Amino acid sequence: MLIGSHCEIVLHSLQDLKCSAIRIANGEHTGRQIGSPITDLALRMLHDMTGRR
Repeated sequence: MLIGSHCEIVLHSLQDLKCSAIRIANGEHTGRQIGSPITDLALRMLHDMTGRR
């Protein structure tokens, strides 16, 4: 299985990046909680996908 209990998956809302995490699966791996801010990595990925720099 490619994605399982060893992978954390976070769904973000882009309305407020300071508290963007709205759903989390397997958050015990990082301690991330609902309401956590978007990470720098996720923000860079978002910018890369939209072509902004």
